[in-house]
Amino acid sequence: MELGTENLRILALNEEQFALLLSGVDKLEAALGIDAGSEALEPPVRQALLWLYERATGDKENFLWYTSWQFILKSMNILAGSACFLGPPDADGKVELSYGLRKFCRFRGYDEEALSAMCAWAASRGAAEIVSETDADDYGAHKIFETCGFEIQSRGETCFWRKDIRGFL
Repeated sequence: MELGTENLRILALNEEQFALLLSGVDKLEAALGIDAGSEALEPPVRQALLWLYERATGDKENFLWYTSWQFILKSMNILAGSACFLGPPDADGKVELSYGLRKFCRFRGYDEEALSAMCAWAASRGAAEIVSETDADDYGAHKIFETCGFEIQSRGETCFWRKDIRGFL
C-alpha cells in the first residue's frame, strides 16, 4: 500500500519489508532502492517496532494498522521519517498514531503532508479520531499538531493530542 503527497511517497511496509527494517535500516533502504543514509534504529524505537511486528504478523486482517509506514522524500529518494498506528480503531473509532521525521526534514511542510495523508487513510478505513502523544517540551511537535488541527487533551510529563477525522476525506 502506498500513499502519495506532493513531496512524499508513504509506503506501508509489507511483512518482508518490515522484517528487513528490524534487521537494519540500511537493508530496507537497499531493498526499496532508495539512497542510504538513515541512522540505525534507537533501542526504544526498535523495541516498539518489534512489538508492532509481532501484532502485525499475528493479525493479518489488521496488518496495515500495525505496520511501519515509511516516508520517502521524492526529491532526494531518501527515508524522511515514518509513522505507525498502534492497532486498529477501537469500538469508538479511536486509533493512536506515532510518527517522526528526520531532523533535516522537519519544519518544511512534510510533517503536515504526512499527517494529513495518514488521517485521510485512517478515515477511509472507518476511524473516527486519531490520538497521539508528545513530550511536554517538544514545542516543535506541538506546533505541527496544532497546524494539523489536533487539539491538546492533557498536559503533564507528556501531552496527549486528538483530532476528529470523521468526514476528513
